Amino acid sequence: MGRDLSKDKMIAYFRDIAEDRGRKYLREVSKLSRIIAKARKTEEVLGRYRVLVESFSDAIFMLDDDSRIISCNRAFRSLFQLKKGEIERQTLRIITKSDDECNRLTAIIDDIITGNNTYIFPWEFTRKDGSLLTMEVTVSQVRTSLSEDAASIGGCVAILHDTTDRIAREDALRAAEEKYRNIFENAAEGIFQVAVDGHYISANPALARIFGFDSPLQMTGDGNLKTKKTFVDPEDYRRLNGILEARGFVENFESERYRTDGTRMWTSTNVRIVTDKDNGGHYFEGTVRDITRRKNLESQLRHAQKMEAIGTLAGGVAHDFNNLLTALIGYGNLLQVKMEKDNPLRVYVDHVLSSAKRAANLTNSLLAFSRKQAVNLEPNGINEIITGVQRLLERLLSEDIELHVQTSAREITVMADRTQIEQILMNLATNARDAMTDTRVLTISTAHASIDRAFIHKHGYGKVGTYARVSVADTGHGMDEKVKEHIFEPFFTTKEAGRGTGLGLSTVYGIVKQHDGYITVESEPGKGTTFHLYFPSVRVKREKARQVEPKMPSGTETILVAEDDRETLQLIKEVLREYGYTVIGASDGDEAVRHFREHRQRIGLVIMDVIMPKKNGMEVYSEISKLDPSVKVLFVSGHARDVVLDRGVVDSRSNFLSKPIAPSLLLERLRTLLDAEVPGPP
Repeated sequence: MGRDLSKDKMIAYFRDIAEDRGRKYLREVSKLSRIIAKARKTEEVLGRYRVLVESFSDAIFMLDDDSRIISCNRAFRSLFQLKKGEIERQTLRIITKSDDECNRLTAIIDDIITGNNTYIFPWEFTRKDGSLLTMEVTVSQVRTSLSEDAASIGGCVAILHDTTDRIAREDALRAAEEKYRNIFENAAEGIFQVAVDGHYISANPALARIFGFDSPLQMTGDGNLKTKKTFVDPEDYRRLNGILEARGFVENFESERYRTDGTRMWTSTNVRIVTDKDNGGHYFEGTVRDITRRKNLESQLRHAQKMEAIGTLAGGVAHDFNNLLTALIGYGNLLQVKMEKDNPLRVYVDHVLSSAKRAANLTNSLLAFSRKQAVNLEPNGINEIITGVQRLLERLLSEDIELHVQTSAREITVMADRTQIEQILMNLATNARDAMTDTRVLTISTAHASIDRAFIHKHGYGKVGTYARVSVADTGHGMDEKVKEHIFEPFFTTKEAGRGTGLGLSTVYGIVKQHDGYITVESEPGKGTTFHLYFPSVRVKREKARQVEPKMPSGTETILVAEDDRETLQLIKEVLREYGYTVIGASDGDEAVRHFREHRQRIGLVIMDVIMPKKNGMEVYSEISKLDPSVKVLFVSGHARDVVLDRGVVDSRSNFLSKPIAPSLLLERLRTLLDAEVPGPP
């Protein structure tokens, strides 16, 4: 029985042990099951995070406590052109360009980890191929463990964001801003922004210059400066606003504006309304150009066109007047020749011829004043030219201007075109007339002068020699040094709008230079102006005008006269027939060619007007010279010399005469050509 109890006790004892161990085992199994379940859950979470990290477009890597890479995503490997085997357990040296750079980057990351911070900073990394990448680095400390009892794993996670494109965009934006800032600052046109109340919000340097300010700040900083105040005509401002309200913009709006010093200018404005998105209001922006010079040139062009029209009219009038004078002088000379010297009526004929000659001189002066004449240099006495034009100058000046002419005691001969010198004097007299207000005295004087090295040193130009000096002095308002620097420039004028072309003194300068001369000016404000003209003097013997009986040489040849003015044609026919010639008349170019073709065997010379209906003189000459290359021609014209030269006629003493023509000169020139063995080319 005892053994049985002992056995039972033992069985119970072992059963208790087994049950107790079973319970412990179950507890351990249960605990292990929970650990396994948690690990599986963690692995599942980690798997999901791993997929998420792998799918990031930014490069991500993890460092351990030894600053070695223990993990990275696909973007990291792709960015740095590396494989997994090249990355694991490597230091940051594989993505930096040097050991020093690696140490610096590692130290920065260690500092971040030590401070338990998250930090963002830029860094330049190096790829496998050596190319550089500027990245934005975000570093965070991490600590992880697989179980509650397991030790924590330290380190950090770094995210690299490629800022290359952003930096490029920022650089491009800065470059664009700089570019447009340079355009704004250096533009030739004024650029502005104006508030609704009219004050300037912004202005560039060009706008400040246009309106006469020292800087844009003077415009934007002055609250009292309103755009409305700059308009000379308030109606222009109202008209500009009206167009803006109707259309929202204005282009090429021309108006006269004030500069800050009160002077006027012309501007062309482009402006539009701009809506301010921030506050819903609006302002104005646009550009301004200074077009004062263009407007002046347009005005001068219109004036020049008027002068050209007047010149053309004057040329036409002079042509017709010269034809009338040709008949008047011609018939007067015929009458004079036929009258006895003691005939009491002869004095009346002499007066008629004298008046006709003065009319001819007036016509030539009119042509010189209104047309551009070719230069024809001949020996002329400078005193004689000035006294000859004195009467015309008196008519040109107003009655309240005193004209004093003071010539040298001894005549000075120069090589000059008389009509061009007359034009100089008329231009200077016109300038002086407009410059004088209170005391009005114009003095023209001549003197012998010389240019020496002192003159050349003082003025910077000149040629040593003897000269005729013509001085034109007025008592006008004078000029300052700034104005004197520009007076000979084309289109420069100090006269108010509509009173001058700015061509007078530039024409004077051009004519003086054509004569190998020089011009100087002396002037001070309030002390009048004196121009000194220097023309080289010559020792050429000059034929003096003598009162002699005109020569009337005769002949027996047949002369073809082609002249479209009936009275001139009739006069020439009568003069030639009176002195023995046979005359064939033609009133236009076609008729002249026809008559020459029919009578060329007996025609000794052709007198031909340069400008005729149907065919002009050169066209007629071209046709008849084909029929007879030896044909002799004397051209005549009442037009200005430049018109004649434009028609191809060579201006020489042998084959051209200007109307009005005295019968004696016509007969003498005719005889000279007929007796010449070889005709001169026209």
